[in-house]
Amino acid sequence: CGTGILAGKAAALFPDTHFVLLDPSDAMLAVAKEKFAANEKMNRTYVLAGTESVDFAPESFDVITAILSHHYFDQETRRKSTAKCFDMLKKGGVYVTFETVAPDTALGTKIGLERWRNVIINNGKDKAAAERHISRFGTELLPITVAQHLALLKQVGFATVELFWRSGMQAGFYAIK
Repeated sequence: CGTGILAGKAAALFPDTHFVLLDPSDAMLAVAKEKFAANEKMNRTYVLAGTESVDFAPESFDVITAILSHHYFDQETRRKSTAKCFDMLKKGGVYVTFETVAPDTALGTKIGLERWRNVIINNGKDKAAAERHISRFGTELLPITVAQHLALLKQVGFATVELFWRSGMQAGFYAIK
């Protein structure tokens, strides 16, 4: 759930929904809890875990989101996490994920990283901070290509798999069980 931005927007649109806010970081959950502390109407549960370690029963959820989280995983952990999300969805359930994506070519990667660096600097960070952030690409951040994302979603069993948004080295996908 990160800081809960998406959950807050969804709760405003779907006030009768029960939200399970899941994050592997105590700090992120603390921010989300603080954000929603005064919202007595929001039906929610907090879980300290990531999709790679969560253990909900099969077919527990109508919608699952994984926002900028799986790009930290190696190939096998990403596959297992995506398969867990698939298993936890009810038939007809929707999975939405946004991730950092790898370009298809070395030149595309060079151009994408330069644009990413410029965005960071143009948003107020200094060059050293931008370099630290960019240096995580391929070491801490392990993005895969759009084609690999689509193939992974199909591989774990989703019936419908679509790319619905892309900007630079970020992409959004939805899949239906």
